[in-house]
Amino acid sequence: MKKNKAADKVFRDFSYSHRKEYIEWITEAKTEATRDKRIAQAVEWIAEGKAETGNTNSTLPDIKSRSIMRRLFT
Repeated sequence: MKKNKAADKVFRDFSYSHRKEYIEWITEAKTEATRDKRIAQAVEWIAEGKAETGNTNSTLPDIKSRSIMRRLFT
């Protein structure tokens, strides 16, 4: 998200639950390719101000979430 300043600002302004929903949606992907696609889609949606992914059934693995956060913000 460092490359997309609009998405970065919007994401940081989201509530904790909205940020968590995006991270969960990305981390539940089974393959690296799917995660990469979801990251690209998430950045696009976030830049548009879309607060929800539509994901309703997920869990948040701590290791993956930290890794994804690093990828989003570096």
